[in-house]
Amino acid sequence: MTWQSYKAGTFILMTYLHVLISVHVISYLARHNKMLQQMLKPGSDSEEGDEALKYYANHTAQIEIVRHDRTMEQIVFPVPNICEFLTHESKCRVFNTTERDEQGSKVNDFFQQTDDLYNEMKWQKKIRSKLKTET
Repeated sequence: MTWQSYKAGTFILMTYLHVLISVHVISYLARHNKMLQQMLKPGSDSEEGDEALKYYANHTAQIEIVRHDRTMEQIVFPVPNICEFLTHESKCRVFNTTERDEQGSKVNDFFQQTDDLYNEMKWQKKIRSKLKTET
């Protein structure tokens, strides 16, 4: 790899990260502005930024947590690419069987299932890659 290609790759990565951070900040501000919320929906405008919005929508997820002082906070986090291999059945199983009785119980119960879910995603990825090579 040459220094120029390294610099170009770094520049593209930094620009990409800058766009994602900007979209995140704007989406945070949009929670209080209906017009801005509508503008941030992918496909609502045919301008150039639509691709970035689609990527952000497809590669991030959000959860809401209640802090000890009873304030609610929204956490946005990246979704790893391997998660696309999680089956619909497994998603439903986790949703329907995760313990919700006590405060905090769903977090512990969910994390007890993560090893099995991760192994399933790796297996699904392997199967699908073999199917692609055979066709």
